[in-house]
Amino acid sequence: MSPFFRVLLIGCGAVLAFDAVASLASVAFGLPYWYAGIGSFLIYLLVGAAAARHVSIRLSALTGAVVGLVDATLGWAISWLVGPGRKAAGNLTPAHFLGTAVLVALLAGVVAALGASLNRHGPASSGGAA
Repeated sequence: MSPFFRVLLIGCGAVLAFDAVASLASVAFGLPYWYAGIGSFLIYLLVGAAAARHVSIRLSALTGAVVGLVDATLGWAISWLVGPGRKAAGNLTPAHFLGTAVLVALLAGVVAALGASLNRHGPASSGGAA
């Protein structure tokens, strides 16, 4: 497996594990679930920085967007199963779900690009691709 795909898989696994822990903490301690967004954005930032060691900033942003899409779909499903995601879902329509997933993916891509640009190692500093 290439280092790039390893970063992608680890990023997806990390965001899903974080969603599970944050959901449990929200239920157990009564913390507002939206606080978990801070942790998710930190994961996107780190994914972008790690991906930039192997690919361009553009592909690092795409990696972050994929992790964000996983977060907005499977991560939301995890939080829904645990409890706090049900409150956020409310009267969720397919259009609202799709819009939210796209928005999270776009924001994750931007944050990952920022992480990639802060990491001055590898191809990202020269603009090359893997």
